[in-house]
Amino acid sequence: MHHLRVGGFDNRRQLFKGWVDVEHFSYRGAEGSFCVMRRDEGNPISWRQLWKKVIGSECVEPHVLRK
Repeated sequence: MHHLRVGGFDNRRQLFKGWVDVEHFSYRGAEGSFCVMRRDEGNPISWRQLWKKVIGSECVEPHVLRK
């Protein structure tokens, strides 16, 4: 498991920071990573916006497992 410290400023210039935990998993023969975001500070909406940008990025989106 990997722990990443993330943070920055949202569009309103409000500080947000926390952790992202990344854990390897396999599901029905597919390999991937399970990610959990843990907020220390900041607006939950800012965290959701960050998450949407990450999973929608060109390099990550092809690897996102969807139901």
